[in-house]
Amino acid sequence: MFVGTARVVLRLCGAPSLKDKRRVVRSVLDRVRNRFHSSVAEVEEQDNHNLAVLGIAFVSSNRVLLERLLGEMEGWTAANAEAELLEFQTEIVKFRGC
Repeated sequence: MFVGTARVVLRLCGAPSLKDKRRVVRSVLDRVRNRFHSSVAEVEEQDNHNLAVLGIAFVSSNRVLLERLLGEMEGWTAANAEAELLEFQTEIVKFRGC
């Protein structure tokens, strides 16, 4: 079993308040879930209205599939998020049975 994770840092230029930030982040989270069928949440910088840090996770039996999904997600996020993509870090971990 392989677990692929991504840490995504977005700059929210058009969010002058935390309420505006929540609207933008909620939209991005919903679109990522629907497009990639992944687990995604805001994991850091919740009180900073200029930044959003998202954590994303996939589980698969195929490492190549995870690499492709994470690469596709990076390109999609850069092109479609309602914010500027500042950072996209990925990691894939293999878990072995007992």
